[in-house]
Amino acid sequence: MIAPLSVNTAPLSVTVERLPPAGQGYGLVRTRDGSVRGLAWLTGGPAEGADIEVDSRHILPVTADLDADGALAAPALVTALHVWDIQNLEIGEAAVVTEGSPLSTLVAVVATWYGASPVVLISSAATGRAAAALPHSVVEVSERAELTEKLYEKPGVAAIDLSGMAQMVDLLLTTLPPLSRLMLSGLGKELLTVDFYNNVHRKGLLLSSNIVDLTRPLEATHLGADGVRIRRACRLLARAERRSACLAALGGLGGTAPAGHGR
Repeated sequence: MIAPLSVNTAPLSVTVERLPPAGQGYGLVRTRDGSVRGLAWLTGGPAEGADIEVDSRHILPVTADLDADGALAAPALVTALHVWDIQNLEIGEAAVVTEGSPLSTLVAVVATWYGASPVVLISSAATGRAAAALPHSVVEVSERAELTEKLYEKPGVAAIDLSGMAQMVDLLLTTLPPLSRLMLSGLGKELLTVDFYNNVHRKGLLLSSNIVDLTRPLEATHLGADGVRIRRACRLLARAERRSACLAALGGLGGTAPAGHGR
């Protein structure tokens, strides 16, 4: 069982069990008596085995059956679950994800767990190819015609742009079929000109924005009511095949390192 998120505001003394992969981010901590084991946002480079004090309200509890690698993958998985929950991804719908984020492959893999078909990952030389190999359930495309073919006559389409690149967003806006849902989640700062009347209004696209950024701690909205998504993430990661898929999609834990990037 996972204890609920603490309401105690007093600092909690914990031992660092595992450091974040890149020196800043979520690390695995535990109390000396083992009553609390979870993820805390660490900065400043404490050594493994060091005793530190953290705000108990901000510890993400993880189950005892997760090893360190599985536990450290939980925040990334929580983010992937969060974005598809917002998009209301349903069984049988098509899911589209753009490259350009360390989370792109994981977000695509998680879409397959929701029952999406096909799940399409849009690649581009400009985004840089993700190091992680794609599972057979995810289709990679790079051309407009390929994307159009994959989405033909699908009952619904949910897309997430993680690249933040104007050319990728333009590709989605001009190619997604009517009544699709598009979430803009990249951290890019490129200027984008949108033909709103033709590519959004007339097609009935539902646009939303939810920036995915692993350089900051997860917010309460990511975790869900009473931390429901961290519990879901732990249950998924406790299954060997799900854990392996997550770690492979992240390219090892290096994929959870802070970088521009959110069942």
